[in-house]
Amino acid sequence: MTESADLDDKIVACLESLGADAETLLRPHASLHPEAPDTAPPVSVSDGARTKALVDGVSSAIEIEGPLGQGGMGVVQLATQRSLGRKVAVKRLRPENTTHGATLELLREARITGALEHPNIPPVHDLRLDELGRPQILLKRIEGISWDVALHDAAIVRERFGADDLLEHNLNVLMQICRAVHFAHSRRVVHRDLKPSNVMIGTHGEVYLLDWGIAVSLDDDPAIGALAKKRKEAAGTPGYMAPELLLGEPVSERTDVYLLGAILYEIFDRKPPHRGATPREVARSVLLSAPAAPPGAPFELVAVIRRAMARRPDDRYASAEELRVAVASFLQHRTAIRLAEEADRRLRSLSALAEGGGARSLASRAEAYELYGGACFGYREALAIWPDYAAAREGVRRAIITMIELELACDETNGASQLLASLDEPPSDLRARVEQAVATSLEERQRILSLEALGEDRDAARGARTRRILVGALGVIWSLAPLFTAWAVDPIKDQYPPMWLAPSAALVVLAVLTYWGRRDLRQTAINRGVVATIAVGVIGQLAVALGGPLIGQSDVHARIHMLLVWAIVVAMAAVTIDRRLAPGAAVALAAYALAAIYAKTVAPVQYAMAATYFAISINALAIWRAEPPDPRGTSSRSGGARSLRPPT
Repeated sequence: MTESADLDDKIVACLESLGADAETLLRPHASLHPEAPDTAPPVSVSDGARTKALVDGVSSAIEIEGPLGQGGMGVVQLATQRSLGRKVAVKRLRPENTTHGATLELLREARITGALEHPNIPPVHDLRLDELGRPQILLKRIEGISWDVALHDAAIVRERFGADDLLEHNLNVLMQICRAVHFAHSRRVVHRDLKPSNVMIGTHGEVYLLDWGIAVSLDDDPAIGALAKKRKEAAGTPGYMAPELLLGEPVSERTDVYLLGAILYEIFDRKPPHRGATPREVARSVLLSAPAAPPGAPFELVAVIRRAMARRPDDRYASAEELRVAVASFLQHRTAIRLAEEADRRLRSLSALAEGGGARSLASRAEAYELYGGACFGYREALAIWPDYAAAREGVRRAIITMIELELACDETNGASQLLASLDEPPSDLRARVEQAVATSLEERQRILSLEALGEDRDAARGARTRRILVGALGVIWSLAPLFTAWAVDPIKDQYPPMWLAPSAALVVLAVLTYWGRRDLRQTAINRGVVATIAVGVIGQLAVALGGPLIGQSDVHARIHMLLVWAIVVAMAAVTIDRRLAPGAAVALAAYALAAIYAKTVAPVQYAMAATYFAISINALAIWRAEPPDPRGTSSRSGGARSLRPPT
């Protein structure tokens, strides 16, 4: 036989055994009271002696004042106990339910309640007979409200008991009920009908577990009666009922544990766990005992509910005290749980930001790090309160992994690497991705650094002042030296200063100025190129001055060739350093051509040389005027392969 078929057979058997009472299953808060073992006719006045024999004496007179409430088989009235002048609650049988069996049940309830002296169980003041010989139980009058009235009403709880946290208040009430039930279990008594409507909360917040009418004893105690193993009928309230209560199977302390778990379920779902449109559906819910997690319940309490309401008694908490400790543990950890829940909210927002690819802008990245920091802070604060909080520890891990993924998506390998280092036992695939990204980033960084270094080396603005001083000083010497030579000519003797004198002096001046400005002149390729160009030009001029006479050149021709040297040198500088030097090269070449055609004496050549050197110097000073350094490390007029060479 399959499990489903077996369940259906049990449901049919339960409904048949209940008979007309099966409809009670549709009222989840109504109790099923088993039929009294003795169904004798209603008690008459003459039967009082028989009942009185069950009571050890009759208390003093009471004065009934009005109803307080009613249960399945009895009613509770407010009365004054005259002998002590105090208000009491009087429980008696309903007028229509005065069979001898019902009388025995009421007396048994009185004996059970009277035997359980506990702060959360209302004390029995007396057991007496009324004028018709019917039993009455005198109980402590509880001024307050039924728990089911305040269970989901935060305003009532705040107004009556000054509690702002409804959940904490309800859990504290439940824990006190657990204490009462655990005490009853220590006396081998099982309540069997635990529910919020059987709990009263006094004016000062005191909690009382009421209605022990269907309680049974686990031991064969003649004073209490109702041995649990002898009771085979269905009993309890359908909305909270444990499977063994519906099946009439033996009950134990774990039966009450189930009912406590059902109350905990109702705290969150606002309804008992077992509901249905037909008695069959309710019975199925009871026998399956697998209610869905109530909405809004923290995962820790969901675990408590599921264990307490396990279908098999052996799978439940062993005692009401064990369940109470689990609830108390939740309250102790609740602050940590709240912190973790807020951290979860931030982590969800961070995950959404990462999945949407919206963290590339500075503002979005700032938002991402704010969410990440808030989530990690919340989880770590939760762990400080509750070091064994596995969910918070896992939350920190998930937050770090999420942030690593986001950093990788944004190519922020440094951040990803640092986050990975803070992660215990990171996933191997994530570690490999980060390491690959770091390696790629280092290669890219090296390439960028090389380009930046190249850009800085080609920055025309760096060392520009020193370069202008060098060009200006040498320009003055170049421009004046030929004029001095022309003025120093002895036209009669046709004698001139030696040709090597001017370039030699220029070399000395170049050496001095280069040493003076060595820091700036070594900084960039353009400065080094200018120094090298001038040096090559001067050395070339010196070579012509020294070599020309050796090959039979006249002074005029040698000096004309010096113009060609400078035309070539400046042209090369225009090609390799700055194309804006081209006008100077053109002037030198034009001067060379004119001198070669028209110059017959030294003086005109010297004037041409002076004009050429002056033009080259002015050209260089004009194109290298003061300009701010480029923020990228290159000239603001860079372009093409020669990044610092100005456009044509």
